[in-house]
Amino acid sequence: MPRECLPDHLKDAKHTDWPWPFSYIPRAWNAYCGQGPYWVEAPGYQNKPIPDPGFKSAHQFDKNGESRPYSAVTYKNGYHVRRGYRWDDVDGYYNYVVISAGFEY
Repeated sequence: MPRECLPDHLKDAKHTDWPWPFSYIPRAWNAYCGQGPYWVEAPGYQNKPIPDPGFKSAHQFDKNGESRPYSAVTYKNGYHVRRGYRWDDVDGYYNYVVISAGFEY
C-alpha cells in the first residue's frame, strides 16, 4: 500500500510542490516502498537524488533488488531534469516522477 510507505507527516498530504491542478494529487498516489538505491558509481555522478550543478545521478535497483530506474542531471546553470523513481533521502521512500524539469539552484 503506497500510503504506508510515507512517513506520518506525509500520509495525507497533497503534492503542494507541484503546479496547479496537479497540486491536488495525494502524495500516496506515486509513493513506493523500498530500501535505498544502489547508485551508479562513475566519474561525474553523485550518490544523491538531486545532483549538484555539473553532475548526474542514477540508479537501477534498490537494495531489495526491486527495479527502481532513475536518472537525473543538473546542468551548470542550475537547470535540473529527472525521471523515474526518485529516492527521498530525507523521508525514506520512492517518489515516481514521469519527468520533471526546472531550476533547482
